[in-house]
Amino acid sequence: MSNRTSAAELLKKNPYCVLSTCHASTPWITPLLYAYDEHWNLYWISSVKSRHSEFLSNNPKAVAIVYQEPGYGRETSALYIEGTVEVCNDASSVMAALKQYSVRTESGFSNSPEDYLLDSPCRFYKLTTSKAHSLGEAQWDNNLLIDRRVEVAIP
Repeated sequence: MSNRTSAAELLKKNPYCVLSTCHASTPWITPLLYAYDEHWNLYWISSVKSRHSEFLSNNPKAVAIVYQEPGYGRETSALYIEGTVEVCNDASSVMAALKQYSVRTESGFSNSPEDYLLDSPCRFYKLTTSKAHSLGEAQWDNNLLIDRRVEVAIP
């Protein structure tokens, strides 16, 4: 029997994710402070000149993982989120991102939509979730322990 944390609890309890992007066969990963909405879409603030932002401008497909390392008596828990990323380029989409972000953190960012538009060096990004998977029960195959992923319904 598993004692893993549920996907919804992972999102709630872990403010950081790791984002994976790729462009021209070059992969990149980066840790991010993120927020999320009721459909598990992820939001974050990044510099438009960061490597992952530049990669996303050429290839908007991305995967994020939210995970919890095992503690005493617990197994590793992870939620893998696949989707397409877009830049929040208008006041309406920035306001929606700010709404989610302000729930996650109370400081360290501007609450003014204008600070993320036009010539700003930073933008809000949104990963629209298309698929989600969690770790399933590992199974033994002879002497090898094989891990599994289980698709999770997106709310």
